[in-house]
Amino acid sequence: MLTENKPSVFVFLGPTLSVDEAKKILPNACYLPPVRCGDILRSLRLNPKSIAIIDGYFERTAAVWHKEILLALAEDIPVYGASSMGALRAAELAVFGMKGIGNIFDFYHQGIINDDDEVTILHKNETQNFEPVTDAMVNIRATLESAVKNKIIDDSIKKIIENRAQNIFYQKRTLKKACEIAKGNTANAEEIEKLLEWSNNGGYVDQKKLDAITLLKQIAKSDLVETNEKAQAFQLSRTSCLRSLQRFTACQPFHIYREWLPIQEKTALMARLLGNHYSLAKRIARLMALVCNLAWDEYQLSTEDVPFGFQTKNFIQDLDCGKDKAQDYITRLKYINKLACFNLANPLTETAKNYILMFMKVSGDYEEYKTKFDVEKLSLLALEEKILYALKQDDPEKYTMLLYTAYLWTVIVKKVNEAELEPPEHDLSKFIVEFRNNKNLLSLESIMEWIQKNDLDRPGFINIMAEALTFDHIVKCNNTDGIGIFQENEKTWWLLDALYLTRLYPRAKRLLTDVKCREETIKGINKKMQEEGNKFAYSIDFEFGKEEFEAFKEHLQGI
Repeated sequence: MLTENKPSVFVFLGPTLSVDEAKKILPNACYLPPVRCGDILRSLRLNPKSIAIIDGYFERTAAVWHKEILLALAEDIPVYGASSMGALRAAELAVFGMKGIGNIFDFYHQGIINDDDEVTILHKNETQNFEPVTDAMVNIRATLESAVKNKIIDDSIKKIIENRAQNIFYQKRTLKKACEIAKGNTANAEEIEKLLEWSNNGGYVDQKKLDAITLLKQIAKSDLVETNEKAQAFQLSRTSCLRSLQRFTACQPFHIYREWLPIQEKTALMARLLGNHYSLAKRIARLMALVCNLAWDEYQLSTEDVPFGFQTKNFIQDLDCGKDKAQDYITRLKYINKLACFNLANPLTETAKNYILMFMKVSGDYEEYKTKFDVEKLSLLALEEKILYALKQDDPEKYTMLLYTAYLWTVIVKKVNEAELEPPEHDLSKFIVEFRNNKNLLSLESIMEWIQKNDLDRPGFINIMAEALTFDHIVKCNNTDGIGIFQENEKTWWLLDALYLTRLYPRAKRLLTDVKCREETIKGINKKMQEEGNKFAYSIDFEFGKEEFEAFKEHLQGI
């Protein structure tokens, strides 16, 4: 069980070895699905004792970055690798101190094998326990080598089958298929049949599994060698790409629910079930990170004079954290407020109002609310006021989140204007095409109708598109160097701060214990999934779409 004072070993494991088998060897580890890009950074906020990478995704999503592993090593957290993605990364980063274990690592490290597809396989999803569908090339090699030693086949047949297996795409590669192809190209079909029978009756060598077991046993016995070679001292270069990834993962939860996760992580996972409200909170998290970094550079604030009520026992309990972490959160809010000037009790500024309307037009909310009024009898100013008031009455949480977004974005726009940044014309043209495709505004008539319904003219439409593109470029894609934001090592979990600020945290936490409320909420998400498909799933951080959502629901059945 993971606790703040007792960090654990994090093991990324999938088709190579079942978690049940792994727990028999290393029962107290924290097991996670195959590693993907950003997972090491997410893990670092839980202060792991060490990290063991066995399996990893690589095709349907970005593979784990070398830089995030180097970041863990730079923070003196041992990282081990074996079997599959772990063996690959360990061979590539051994010189920097990542420790590789097992024969497959040795093969890569010594240059005996080089291709990534030596270890790749096709496998089922998490709900089906990552069951392998194909055979890894390294397992086929190991099996054939054993067959030669046991005099099942001779070396010439081994080479023929190896060659046939190598020429099969990894998603279709099996020892059986390679043998079937080989039988058509050799007179030794009888020996090949004998090989298959021997393999099916215990002769198959699962080298990936053997290496994973070796790694876990060595961790269990604390018997890991210090390094495979003398680690080279290095200074991690915090490139714009690494900083962008750090900020991206700081605005996300983990991908999967596990009972051992801290309450804040579990609550953040549940927040995804709040749908569009979660998406808005995530956007606020990104803006908070940027504005806070700007404020840190401009101001030196004391930690005194915390707003009334923020040091009370109930407030700290609501955050599920100790007094020190609550104080850190409030200090960050003070810095942000120094620039963003949050004061929801004051009248709405004209700038904030215009940005809220802009966000509503881009999302489609403006057009939806406009249908509630007799627009012929209203001036544009009166209509806008009524639309904002109606939103505030219908969905006060959403209104407040749009207000926070507007105040924060105002700060960023000031920096954009100071830097004299404007989107290039070709980027703007491409963005408009994508916007029209997403909205199904494919004809000239349809786009002109959209412009009219949103009370714009053509220049106004171009201005909104330019603003939306700038927002995406800086906030969504984390391209912040141009406005002078160079946060070297992002350690704040901004998504959690945003859930606190928007008061979504208690709503999401309730879903952990209130089964009826959770089931009703999931019904709403299911409906949105049916209407919008994977596009909606991606927007609320189910990276693998409906498939990952189904796996998440399955995990929730046990709580």
